[in-house]
Amino acid sequence: MVKESIVLFYVLSLSFPVREISYNIFGSRFRIVTSQNFYTIVYRPCKIMSTLKDFMTTNVITIDIHETVLYAAKLMHQQDVGDLVVIEGNVPKGIVTERDLVRRVMALKKPFDTKVSEIMSDPLITIEEESSIRDAARKMVKYKIRRLPVTKKNVLVGIIATSDFARHLSKKTLSEEILEAMSRYPFADAKR
Repeated sequence: MVKESIVLFYVLSLSFPVREISYNIFGSRFRIVTSQNFYTIVYRPCKIMSTLKDFMTTNVITIDIHETVLYAAKLMHQQDVGDLVVIEGNVPKGIVTERDLVRRVMALKKPFDTKVSEIMSDPLITIEEESSIRDAARKMVKYKIRRLPVTKKNVLVGIIATSDFARHLSKKTLSEEILEAMSRYPFADAKR
C-alpha cells in the first residue's frame, strides 16, 4: 500500500508543477518537496527488490582441486572463513567446509595428505547474482546447504551464507527508510 502510494505521489509530482505534496498515513502527516527531491531522497536509495549482488560476500576464497585437506584447513584458519570453493583451472567444481573436514577427514581418521577433491561436496550448486534473496533461500532449503556460491554467466562472483540472511533481515524495511527520509524535512505551517 505504502509503495503504491509513494509511486503515485512521485508520478503526480512529475505531472503537476507543485512545490510540495502533503498526505496523511495512519494519522501522521508527511510531505515531499518537489519531484527531484523525492527521487533523490526517497526513491533512488530504497531499492524495491534486493538481489543477491546487493549483499553477497564478493571475496570468495578458493582452493585448487589437487591441494591437500591440511592446506585447506590452514587456508580456512588464515583467511578466517568456514568454506573454500574448489576450482579446477578457473572452473568451480565443489565446496569444502569445516564440517566436511570434521566428518570426512577427522572422524574417519583419513591422512592429512588427502586431496580436497576426495572430500568436497559436489556437484556445486550455484545461483545467478541477479536472483532474488527469496530464490536463494528456497534453493538453500531445497538442497539443505548453508552456503551458496553466486555466479554471473557461470563465473564465480560471490557466495551467500545463512549469516548473510540475518544481516539482510536486520536492515530497515522500505517503509522505514521512506518514513525516515520524510521526517528529515519539517512541516511548514499550513497557512497558505
